[in-house]
Amino acid sequence: KMMRLVRPGRGRQPGSAADIWDLVQQGVRMPGAPGMWDASPDSVMDAANAKDWPLCAYLAALCACGKGEAGPNALAAPNERQRHRFWSEVVAPIVVEVPPAEQPQRPRRSQSAGAGFICGVPASGGATSKARPHVKFNRGATLQLAGSGIKRLKLEAEDAHDVRRMLEEEISGHAAKEKLEALGRKARLFSVSGGWFHVLAYPLGGDPSKALLRPEARSWTPQQAQAARSIGESVMSQLIKDCQWELVETLLRNKVPCPQLAEEFNFLCGRDDSIVKEWRKDLLATWGWCGRPYTLLECAAWDSKKGSGDLGRIVAAMVDAGHPVDLVSGRKPLILTAAETNRWDLVELLLAITAPLKEDAEDDEAARDSRRKPLDLNIGASALMQSPVIFQASNTVHQLIADAVKQEAASALRAKSLADFFRRLLAGEIMTAEDLPRGFTFARDDEAVLEDRKTGIKVLNAGLRLGTGVVASEGPPRLVFVEVTEAELTKIAAASLDATCVALPIDLEGRAALSEDPVSVRTFWLAVNCPESFVSEDKASVHVPVNATPWPNLMPKVTLSISVVSPCCGKPLPDAPVHVAGKFMGKMGRYGAPVQCRVPVGRWKCCSPGVSCKDVEVNADVGGEDVDGELRPQIVANGDIYIYISMNECGDDTVLLCTNPTGCLPQEPDSRAFRGKVSIGDRSVLMDSKRITSAMSIRHGKSDCCSQLRALELKCKGFVKNQDLDDWYDYVGDDTCVYADIFGGNMKRLGNAPPEQTESVDDLAWSKGSRDFSHNVVTPGSKQQPSLCVGPT
Repeated sequence: KMMRLVRPGRGRQPGSAADIWDLVQQGVRMPGAPGMWDASPDSVMDAANAKDWPLCAYLAALCACGKGEAGPNALAAPNERQRHRFWSEVVAPIVVEVPPAEQPQRPRRSQSAGAGFICGVPASGGATSKARPHVKFNRGATLQLAGSGIKRLKLEAEDAHDVRRMLEEEISGHAAKEKLEALGRKARLFSVSGGWFHVLAYPLGGDPSKALLRPEARSWTPQQAQAARSIGESVMSQLIKDCQWELVETLLRNKVPCPQLAEEFNFLCGRDDSIVKEWRKDLLATWGWCGRPYTLLECAAWDSKKGSGDLGRIVAAMVDAGHPVDLVSGRKPLILTAAETNRWDLVELLLAITAPLKEDAEDDEAARDSRRKPLDLNIGASALMQSPVIFQASNTVHQLIADAVKQEAASALRAKSLADFFRRLLAGEIMTAEDLPRGFTFARDDEAVLEDRKTGIKVLNAGLRLGTGVVASEGPPRLVFVEVTEAELTKIAAASLDATCVALPIDLEGRAALSEDPVSVRTFWLAVNCPESFVSEDKASVHVPVNATPWPNLMPKVTLSISVVSPCCGKPLPDAPVHVAGKFMGKMGRYGAPVQCRVPVGRWKCCSPGVSCKDVEVNADVGGEDVDGELRPQIVANGDIYIYISMNECGDDTVLLCTNPTGCLPQEPDSRAFRGKVSIGDRSVLMDSKRITSAMSIRHGKSDCCSQLRALELKCKGFVKNQDLDDWYDYVGDDTCVYADIFGGNMKRLGNAPPEQTESVDDLAWSKGSRDFSHNVVTPGSKQQPSLCVGPT
């Protein structure tokens, strides 16, 4: 089977890198005697340079599974043969003979006319008629050797290797002098062609007659530039430069380190700061983008085929393997650069891998588990939203970017660690599932326990304190994690949900404690804020002083039962979102069940974004609850109604009435805004916007929403009213809140409109004496600039 994957023969396709790697990990090997297959990094590099990718995958798997010097790290380590190849083909150094006149020597003056020569150049006014330009061989200097008459030594491959060793090891003295003399006797001298050169070493090996130079990037040949772009320092970087993304993904998933392409060949020409600076500048001029070196992700973005999805697979592999993923460093985030270069396929790919999955009611639990989970990454969507290039995005992409901005804002508030999470919890902040550290979730529906499903670590989700709180006598407080058993955690988790519980029934005296996040697998912990004097001297256990309680006090919480109701009848609105202190707490139940949450003691603002513009302030205090131990604030909706058109293929489009903004916003591709006159009784408004917006609101405080919506009239060219709508109003009667019924997803068809409603209503607006400025809204992708005017509120 391995032979079929690696050497399938003519007319058959070789196997994938992942399949070859899986078989190697299962112990399968290619046929042959022991030692026939060399799994050293040099052999892997030879296969990569020969473009034999199946053999490269097989040898790389053998190398990564090996012991000793082999292993995954060996595939990302610098390869000495590649460094020498880069030195010979790209750096292309030359050793030049420095004329005696250019060699440093003591100044000497002529005994005759008072005018002297320093280093062969007249000291004052005595320039000869055929004097050649004076060249100063200072380390790090840039020289123009055209017309200088300086000779160079022709170096063979082994000679270039010796010179590189001499430069890196800074060899000097008698051994270096003998080697240079032997080199001078063996090599022939040639004239140096014109061009710019950098001085790498002078005197070379302590010999003032020899200098080591390299050509500047502007003097490189096309072969040198191509070699700089195609030679990698390690096996991993070589695969990246050869665009073997399937093999790169396989190596990343098997714990091969991610290469730092920005640091490749950094000190190949020496470690002097001036030399390294000029060397990096030349590399960036040849292999890089916008003055900065490529990273792995940038290579996967720009060097992969359009629409291949290689970037998404590389990002997913890096996240799965635990590699850091940075998409926003550099001058601009990657997503912004992609948009500015008209690579909207990359923009959509980055948005897709981080966008939350849409729930499908028809999917069972197994189907939902098999679907890809979104990656929690910062892709720089806010920078793209603030850029002028956002107006070139389509409506769908614009909405995805807006969702990504909100997601990144919420992710920025995520706790960096368990210690950070509990410090904020003890400070009185409301902590939700979006604030949990990466990898942690709620282990139970009552959110009493946090769990890391990967390591099995469980922590009680409660703010606990030890001590009296007198800092002067007990010392400053500190957060520690105290270890308990699984049975104890289950018992105290139930006690923490009791509103009358003041302290947890568990003695913490002598228990093991940690000052940092726990990492041991399958362990159970309590996060306790205690004074310094309650911790042993070695900081490894809890030591409760005399006359102090060993039971931790539980931070009090108050249960809120929040409802969002209609402004007319006061009925609950299904699926309305509820936020407390700016954090999402949940949605109203399908049948109007309120949102319940437990918050620390204090004053909190409750709101329902998009549904109500007013905040409700709640004073959550112990003892201020209702009979059943809950506070029941109510948020009154604005009462907005939305009218839009849903396209169909039946000859005319459907005009729909909606009261829940999430039912029509964001605007779907197969829908458009209604354009015409909308009136309810003596109120009317002219709708002429390209975006779906609120038409008007029903009157507050009146339980006649049925009669108000029955009086709704639409006027536009070609509109045909739904005659069955009056029968539905008669059926529901005045006892049902029509606004709440429609809010729950029961949108009503008001009638039909022509398939393409392109006529303007400006003439009707001016004839009625009303002015509507909603057409000044600029949609993403439109190059029209909004006019600066003031319209009616």
